[in-house]
Amino acid sequence: GQGLPAPAEAMDRARFRPDAPGAWCARGGGARHGAGAPAGRRGRGPEAVAPECVVRLGAHEGALRRWVVDVKHAGWESMAEALGEALGRQLLACGALAWRDPDAVLVAVPSPWLRTVARGMDHAAARARGASRATGVRVRRPIVQRLGGSQVNATARASRVARSSRFRPRWRGAERVAGMHVVLVDDVRTTGATLADASRARRSLGGCRVAAAVI
Repeated sequence: GQGLPAPAEAMDRARFRPDAPGAWCARGGGARHGAGAPAGRRGRGPEAVAPECVVRLGAHEGALRRWVVDVKHAGWESMAEALGEALGRQLLACGALAWRDPDAVLVAVPSPWLRTVARGMDHAAARARGASRATGVRVRRPIVQRLGGSQVNATARASRVARSSRFRPRWRGAERVAGMHVVLVDDVRTTGATLADASRARRSLGGCRVAAAVI
């Protein structure tokens, strides 16, 4: 992130404001007119195991889109944490989480470890740290991701929908989240396949509710 402005300065310059709660489909995370499939629907697609609700910070466009890209490819860790904090405040504003909820945990949707090493930072963990500061809710890391295609690659996105889960539990992962209300924290929701895979892996550890929060 060297050479990039302070996150607060960048947000102020862009006059960025999060979407108002209720401005998106709570089940799919998209615009209201593009309502997602009902949570828990039977079937084989991502919607069959999707999180019960999705809270978003804004549409994937303009300044927000540029920041998400710069976090990943320019190592803008401070912006990752700032966006995570904004997302945490959005979770509280939507009632998806209560302040310091002892029965809830935040789980960063992890990147493959090799990709994290190559980028020089764990942007997923940075987002979760920011969300934790804003909500007072603990962060847990019960799952890891196998190396797969890049999220910016359309062919890779299609293949992710078709293949089985890329996530697997960490050692003692079930002990970290069993019986908890889990909120998966990710950067972008496109097809919903990544969140569905992470949700499936999370539910395999035992527990109750799974929600999602995306920038």
